[in-house]
Amino acid sequence: DFVKLGKDGSFHSAIYHKFLHAVVHATNSIDDVLELLGSKYSKYADVCFFTYTSLDKIANSLGSQTTGSGKDVLQNGDDGAEDRSAICVRNVYNILVHIPALDFKKESKFDMWSTVGLSSKGEKDTSEGSSATRISKKLKLKFTKAWLAFLKLPLPLDVYKEVLATLHQNVIPSMSNPAILCDFLTTSYDIGGVISVMALSGLFILMTQHQLEYPKFYDKLYALLTPAVFMAKHRSVFLQVSCSQ
Repeated sequence: DFVKLGKDGSFHSAIYHKFLHAVVHATNSIDDVLELLGSKYSKYADVCFFTYTSLDKIANSLGSQTTGSGKDVLQNGDDGAEDRSAICVRNVYNILVHIPALDFKKESKFDMWSTVGLSSKGEKDTSEGSSATRISKKLKLKFTKAWLAFLKLPLPLDVYKEVLATLHQNVIPSMSNPAILCDFLTTSYDIGGVISVMALSGLFILMTQHQLEYPKFYDKLYALLTPAVFMAKHRSVFLQVSCSQ
């Protein structure tokens, strides 16, 4: 209620940011918070907007405190309990995936939790004619920035794999500019083995739907053609992409 009513009905983004910062840095389970956020509040556009805004800032802050990348995590492995930074990264991811991506193409009206929409300054939006379009653009931009900031973090191996497996369905369609994922996906594709196979779907979508040019794609694709790939959990992705040409 303080977030909603602390500034004459406007969204108190500073308090909400402190709340999310505490959640991300929590060492105990945040399942109850995630359930509440996903079931009760994620339907509101302003909650999503300020959640993405805060996660972008928090992820960038975490990035300045940690070194390495998802690739480094894969190379180094994980031979013990997670350190604090890995827990924070995992919490950022869990918050992101508990906010269902909105279908921006179909949304004609966005519900708001606070009384002044996306403003945190008490200035109510009165331009109703184009509000849905503008809100959609703002949400997509914040969604994109939050995910990009997260993907720059050193991801735990299981999170890395889960991201690669779902990126093409849950993230790319809602991004303002999906081609910006090029570096993340090509780096993942270059790792080899099952990680390359899991990066295929996202990379192929960027090539076929977003004009990404990646001349080495098929050379590396057919280099993956080994007996082991047919035993991999995600072999169907490999077969679908390789047979599409």
